[in-house]
Amino acid sequence: MPEPMKTISQAKSHGGVQGIYSHLSTSCCCDMTFAVFVPPQARETADTAR
Repeated sequence: MPEPMKTISQAKSHGGVQGIYSHLSTSCCCDMTFAVFVPPQARETADTAR
């Protein structure tokens, strides 16, 4: 079973949130790190969908 992703950090930026995440890649046999920026518009859309 694959290991879960790890949250390295999260920071507010330009009204949104920048997250840095890591996971163990079975293809590369090493830790892979990537970033995701969630803009404020995504939060607004999620709030109206509830």
